[in-house]
Amino acid sequence: MLTLFNTYKDAGKISEALMVGRNAFNRNPDNAEIFDAYYSYLCTLAETLPSDADRSHFADQANVALAFYTENAVLSESVVTDIMTHQSRLNA
Repeated sequence: MLTLFNTYKDAGKISEALMVGRNAFNRNPDNAEIFDAYYSYLCTLAETLPSDADRSHFADQANVALAFYTENAVLSESVVTDIMTHQSRLNA
C-alpha cells in the first residue's frame, strides 16, 4: 500500500495520498514504516502549504497520528527515541 501512497504523493494528488496513507496507517497502527511515511507527509503539508488554516489542519492530523502510533507501537528504547524525534518536528 505504500507504493500507491507514494505514487499519489509524488504526483501531487494530496487527497488521494492522504486517503491511502490514512487507510494504511489505520490498518497497521504499529507499523513504523507506514507511520513514518504518513506522518512525514502530514508534517510536510503542515510546514509548506500557504494557508494557515491548512497548515494547522495537517499539524492537528499529524498530532493525532503520532498519539495513535504511540498507543499502538511495541515500545522499545529506539521506538521511544523515534517518537520523541517526531514530536520535536511537530513542535518546531
